[in-house]
Amino acid sequence: MRFVTMQGDGEWQLVETLTNRLVTKTTSQLDTLYVSGALVLDAERADDARKPDDTKRRRAATSITDRTEAEQQRISLRSAVLGAVDARAAAGVHLNSVVVLEDGQKTTALEKILAEISKELGRSRPVSTPTYYRWKADLAATEDRLDLAGRSACCGRHNQLHPRVRKIILDTMRAKLDDARENKGAAGHSPTCTMRSIRNTVDDLLRLENRRDPAAKLTMPSLPTFYRLWNEFPAYDRDVAKFGKAKARRMYRGRTGHEGPEACLDLVEYDETKLPFFFFDETFGVPLGRAWLNWYLDVYSNLLVGFYLGFEPPSDLTIASALRHACLPKAYVQATYPDIQNTLPAAGIPRLLIFDNGLSQYGESIRTITYDLNTPYKFTKVYTPWFKSAVENAFNLLNKLLLQEMPGFVLGNTIDKQDYDPTKNGCIGLRHFLYIFHKWLIDVYCSRPMGTWKITPRDRWNEGVRSRPPEFLERATDLDLLFGIIRTGTVDHRGVTFKSLSYYSDSLHAFRRQYGRRTKVRVKIDPSNLSVIHVFEPKERFWIRVEALDKHYTQGLSLHRHELNLKWANERYGREDIDALQQAQWDLQQLISDALPMALSIRTNALIARTFGVGTQHIFNNLDLNGNLGPLSGPFTGQSLNPFQEQASTSAPPTPAARPPEGGVRADAPPAPILAERPKRTIPVYDADLSLGGLTERTEEQRP
Repeated sequence: MRFVTMQGDGEWQLVETLTNRLVTKTTSQLDTLYVSGALVLDAERADDARKPDDTKRRRAATSITDRTEAEQQRISLRSAVLGAVDARAAAGVHLNSVVVLEDGQKTTALEKILAEISKELGRSRPVSTPTYYRWKADLAATEDRLDLAGRSACCGRHNQLHPRVRKIILDTMRAKLDDARENKGAAGHSPTCTMRSIRNTVDDLLRLENRRDPAAKLTMPSLPTFYRLWNEFPAYDRDVAKFGKAKARRMYRGRTGHEGPEACLDLVEYDETKLPFFFFDETFGVPLGRAWLNWYLDVYSNLLVGFYLGFEPPSDLTIASALRHACLPKAYVQATYPDIQNTLPAAGIPRLLIFDNGLSQYGESIRTITYDLNTPYKFTKVYTPWFKSAVENAFNLLNKLLLQEMPGFVLGNTIDKQDYDPTKNGCIGLRHFLYIFHKWLIDVYCSRPMGTWKITPRDRWNEGVRSRPPEFLERATDLDLLFGIIRTGTVDHRGVTFKSLSYYSDSLHAFRRQYGRRTKVRVKIDPSNLSVIHVFEPKERFWIRVEALDKHYTQGLSLHRHELNLKWANERYGREDIDALQQAQWDLQQLISDALPMALSIRTNALIARTFGVGTQHIFNNLDLNGNLGPLSGPFTGQSLNPFQEQASTSAPPTPAARPPEGGVRADAPPAPILAERPKRTIPVYDADLSLGGLTERTEEQRP
């Protein structure tokens, strides 16, 4: 705006330059706008434009308190001298007039004033006339009294280092930093850059230069010179060379790594850990060891979407099983646990998955499943857990709020254990823990206010699904096919052969005519049940369902159990036919039945639990598309997920089968091998088709 006229009552009329609108302001209003900086006169703007940009920037960004103590003293002294001289000149003193001192010597008025002012300020020597005019010129150049601090850092003997020596040192340091940044260290070691290696390299280069040019006489600088030049490089580059990229990235990590999600399921993080908690067999009471917990956490609501719990180590099996649980509704909670008051609303297809750099997360199985779900996924950098802070913090909350208060929790080394042994104090089985975990997750964790806004994860989820509702799987989806894992098989005249198991379907004839009589194929399997596999047709891009020829052996057979049978059959019988596999399964079953009641080492019991498939893959893999839970499979066959309810099946346990004859199995063998008759003993032994708790007691008279 511009001024137009001033009225007699102390008001000003102004015209806005953009709208040409006439406005009226009082003098006090204009003073307020001027003091606040909203009103700037054109003359002041023109003066600022004529001044150097660095001067204006320095005046706006720094003050006298930002300078060192010595600079503050110099600025105060010189400002006081210049101000005192200006005050004398304003009082009518002519600075260039001649004055006679008391001792009869003549001097100028300026020199006399400077001597008096220096004495008043406690300066031992008076300020000379040239120094005064130099200070005055510095102040007049920028009109910023901060420039009176002087340039004392430029004094002294600097730049005494030969330019060629300086260039050699800097080039050597730069090359060392580049090698460290590109991870060109010794094999198996982090790239490091030490001052000794730099000095040795520079010493060799200086000797080479002196041989080429003897007249140069280049000498080796001192160690402080090397450190002075080394400190000229950025601190991050120096730490990368010293500690390696991984540690330097942790040292210089930022507070925020990415923008937060805008709705539920926009960002879901995955992580896996071995729980510091001992699980126990529900019948024998022997410790089975520490189980793995793999889960998906919604970052927007901090709500657990799906998880896997069991003794299967991290693999595509555990990732697919947890993702299957995450995508399906959780309607089974109300039907299985009627005493849980609330519901678990977290379910749906994630829109973005974040994995870490675990070996189990790289593979064709995960890529195929996420492609079918139309879900992109990313990997975090190595040794960067802060990029998945939500799921990492959830593990800490689980340990602190739930596990530490339960018997069987493994105390850390820094905690006084006070004769606490989790193998003696723990008494919780897998099904009991699942009940406690669901109860804590739904009624405690989901109802606990969290974050800055103090909102519960359940309310946060309900808020996030309003703007973007979750998507679910179609009703015609084959869950076993969608969440199966990718392996390799062979198609020939016998059908599909996968790990010495034969599968056959009429559709394979057309497949062989198209791709050859014997070819390698991609197969999808359910690792918890090998009775059915799917073969991929690469041209039409669909999966062919193929059933096993020997369903008695494959029904309910897990991939890990079959691999153990294969190994035992090769080592014991030297072949891999179906008779040898069933014989191997019977032998391993006998060994396990004798080993577990004796409470062997924790590692042995954990391997036994994995062999029998103790984990949620035999629980949550029985969920339908509506989230309802069907009959349990694997080691939980015939049992209810709720350990406080009666078993789903009240029928009598199957009759034990006799030992298979040498060289094969009986034609009327049951679907899963059952223990042979045991001698009369007081300890119970295993039935293979039941869970770890589904055992029967045998007597000494039953041994043949």
